[in-house]
Amino acid sequence: MRDVVGGNIDRFGILYERYKVPVYGYFYKITSGDSQASEDLSHSVFLKALKYKHSFKGTGTFAKWLFSIAHNLGIDYLRKHARNRPGELNHDLKDENPYGPDQLEKKESAAILNYALEKLKSQDREILLMAKIRELKYSEIAVINNCSESAVKTRICRALKRLKDIYLEFEKTPYEKKEHL
Repeated sequence: MRDVVGGNIDRFGILYERYKVPVYGYFYKITSGDSQASEDLSHSVFLKALKYKHSFKGTGTFAKWLFSIAHNLGIDYLRKHARNRPGELNHDLKDENPYGPDQLEKKESAAILNYALEKLKSQDREILLMAKIRELKYSEIAVINNCSESAVKTRICRALKRLKDIYLEFEKTPYEKKEHL
């Protein structure tokens, strides 16, 4: 990125190729599997990164800087789009025998987990995605969220507890009420 800031814009293509999939995956979870919105948001991140390239100071990693841009765009997206679509869950699990009892149980568990993630507050869902899916360090999440590492740890712990509570509550729900999955 230092080369890009220095005027060698061609080098930005390398960064794009390296980070396009993680950024898309981040938005794919935030948008609950809306591939078009995820693609649009991903492109917006890279356009903003290029537009505001001079704000990259090189004091942290490029990934942290890029995901702070993604974080802000994700917040804007969540503010604009109501999250009242529990029936639109991602059921993609690739298996050799998709109808075997183990695979059906895995699919149901994944669907319940997706449902529970959608029921979380957007801030809780986002911090869990950064920590558990994107595997960002607590220090990086703290910088992105403008808070301390201990605050990040506390928020992640509380978000995981809420996720577990929602998951377990829904798992207890009678089968008839789960038909929308």
